[in-house]
Amino acid sequence: MKNLDGQYVLVNQTFADMFHPDVKQVTGMGAAGLLEPEIAELLAEQDRAVLETGVGRSFEYSAQMDGTKHTFLTNKAPYRDANEKWWGSLG
Repeated sequence: MKNLDGQYVLVNQTFADMFHPDVKQVTGMGAAGLLEPEIAELLAEQDRAVLETGVGRSFEYSAQMDGTKHTFLTNKAPYRDANEKWWGSLG
């Protein structure tokens, strides 16, 4: 889960393991602090797409990590708080 500033506020251990051994180290970071700039920008574009439309979508992309190409399928959706205020994105 990311807030509107693109910072991870909730991640699972599997996601954290790709970058750091501890979830606490990833929480509060943005994609730009974890990934190559072009992949971080791609993820930001995906987040903007679901926030602008208010509709969840699936995205597929590939990225080099530790010298190996990985393909990711991500389901993203906008997230609103209890007062229906946009809070961020899931996925």
